[in-house]
Amino acid sequence: MTNTFLLSEVKLREYTDLDNNVDSALIKNAIRESQDIKLQSVIGTLLYEKIMDLVDAGTIDLPAN
Repeated sequence: MTNTFLLSEVKLREYTDLDNNVDSALIKNAIRESQDIKLQSVIGTLLYEKIMDLVDAGTIDLPAN
């Protein structure tokens, strides 16, 4: 499992109807699981790993990417 998140807990709470009483650990686990399982199966492992590497390196927003 990865420690890189493509969606922050703050953004998830901002754009959804999640109650503030929902535990942050549960939200982070749900984000991690959805990235690792659902997103990776949709876009493919190579693209998923490339995106994660770019986010880890902080270069995802460069024009070349």
